[in-house]
Amino acid sequence: QRRPGLKVLYTTGYTPKAIPYDDGVDMLSKPFSLDQLARKIRSVLDGTGPDPKPVPGASVRTGAPD
Repeated sequence: QRRPGLKVLYTTGYTPKAIPYDDGVDMLSKPFSLDQLARKIRSVLDGTGPDPKPVPGASVRTGAPD
């Protein structure tokens, strides 16, 4: 892991059943209000969201060069 303390929030227009993600992933489904977005971001930054768990078979890509 390059940045183990990095906080990540995913947003999607797909239903939770349509995409493979673990319950330990912070996910916000569209549509959402600005208030919902702000509360979810605060939850992620405060560390009160789900604990990160690796998703089997998923690859991690960062935008950073090797």
